[in-house]
Amino acid sequence: MAIKIAIIIQARTNSQRLPNKIIRPFYRNKSILEIIIHKLKKTGFKIYLATTYCSDDDRIKKIADQEKIECFRGDEQNVLSRFFSVSKKNKLTHAIRVCSDNPFININLLNNMVLNLEKNPSMDYIGYFDKKGKPMILSHFGFFSEIISFGAMKKTIESNIEKRYYEHVTNYTYENPDKFKILKLRANKIFDNLENIRLTVDNYLDFEIASSIFSFYDGNSDSYEELIKYIINKTDFVNHMEINIKNNKK
Repeated sequence: MAIKIAIIIQARTNSQRLPNKIIRPFYRNKSILEIIIHKLKKTGFKIYLATTYCSDDDRIKKIADQEKIECFRGDEQNVLSRFFSVSKKNKLTHAIRVCSDNPFININLLNNMVLNLEKNPSMDYIGYFDKKGKPMILSHFGFFSEIISFGAMKKTIESNIEKRYYEHVTNYTYENPDKFKILKLRANKIFDNLENIRLTVDNYLDFEIASSIFSFYDGNSDSYEELIKYIINKTDFVNHMEINIKNNKK
């Protein structure tokens, strides 16, 4: 089976807790979205930006144009339809789903998923899971992406699914292993006992902490081990992260 894969970044400015979080200056006057795009360009994969028809998201389209990547606009609530449309139009067999609020997205983890897909091209879903079998994409670490097949997206859309599945794209797939081919990659054991680390950006405190950590590393660290080691020695960061985790259960 021939694989055609690309990265799709889902992005919108209308965040309830912190509007415009992905386009406001984060590091050296660059936004989180720009930083993520620059990181992902290193992979060599085609990148698509999937945003909404809302006029506020014209600013996301502007960033896509500046970065010379294609921007697709669709329904604000139905993220799944955006991914499906991008994949169908570009004849993708698989899409790498990336969330736009994760400035520490890890390229090495992403590339390893693709290597596993090349060995197992019939998979509908590939992602990292913790020791309890929970998808790491649901964690607060912000390092993880995931792969979903076009076939899985199509099957999900054609099924009589709950509204929440349209917003979260992949949940229906990994929650139904009897209907899809799923490859669970075991996440590094370093994450097993790190319930107090949060690097995804959801609110203002997240933004400030993540920006400080990113600045410390001058934006150049691709090692999540190094980042974690640094963070756990910063009591103030960890205390604030713990509070945010409790307030933002996934």
